[in-house]
Amino acid sequence: MTHPSGRRSARRLALFIGAAVLFAGCVAGSPSPSLPTASPSAVVPESVAPSVAPSLTPSEPPPPLASGPDSVTLQPVTSGLDRPLGVENAGDGSGRLFVVEQNGQIHAISASGELDPDPFLDISSLVLAGGERGLLGLAFHPDYGQNRRFFVAYTSRPSGANTVAEYRVSQDPARADPASGRILFAVPDPAANHNGGSLAFGPDGYLYIAMGDGGGQNDQFGNGQNLNSLLAKILRIDVDAAPAAGRTYAIPPANPFAGGGGAPEIWAYGVRNPWRITFDRALGELFMGDVGGGAWEE
Repeated sequence: MTHPSGRRSARRLALFIGAAVLFAGCVAGSPSPSLPTASPSAVVPESVAPSVAPSLTPSEPPPPLASGPDSVTLQPVTSGLDRPLGVENAGDGSGRLFVVEQNGQIHAISASGELDPDPFLDISSLVLAGGERGLLGLAFHPDYGQNRRFFVAYTSRPSGANTVAEYRVSQDPARADPASGRILFAVPDPAANHNGGSLAFGPDGYLYIAMGDGGGQNDQFGNGQNLNSLLAKILRIDVDAAPAAGRTYAIPPANPFAGGGGAPEIWAYGVRNPWRITFDRALGELFMGDVGGGAWEE
């Protein structure tokens, strides 16, 4: 994976590539995507000079191994969920947790551990679920307590497109308003796997979106290095500023290709199936779980 860092040289993308995830595996692809193709060479960060031979000396010493007795235990919180694949805290002070179900529903769990049997949001009629498809991501706006906005990523029915949409809460804080849905974009996906789908707001206030490479095997559609495609990328968009021309969101000015040379939404490229992303709250760095292609990592 390549992360152009000319305009944000201090940012580092740390990778945790997990082979053991809920939806690992490869599915044979279908026809190539209709998106334009290109074959640019990988971008070398401006702050790093190319090296003839790799250095065998790590730049930083590894952290010390933990010692002492185990202090982590597992305790059931609730039951009755159907294919849960993500848990988010809205940050609104309610103490609730919101569970993403692959079938297209989001359920709330109270601070005392009680599961609300009625969904917070039900968009199952819009979601193509099964295999690696479905409702895959949820992110609450950093100011959710005031603006009641949140964002979801899902596989659209029947097209199979990777879709990101915004919703708002109704007058009842326990229920979202399904009619408030507004699609930010939908990216055609040529195969049924490698959908990515994770969402996260960064410390910069921008929305980061994980997009898989389109499926199949060995990046067979060539999206990893195709800077005109949004597939096989980590995207970064501004959902608060005035939308850019022809878009439903704004482009952060420090995005690597905001001035041209590639899709302006791209923040990093060359990933395979970035199933989960999250930010380190202390360092502000993005960590990504990118599903590998076999017994070794990419």
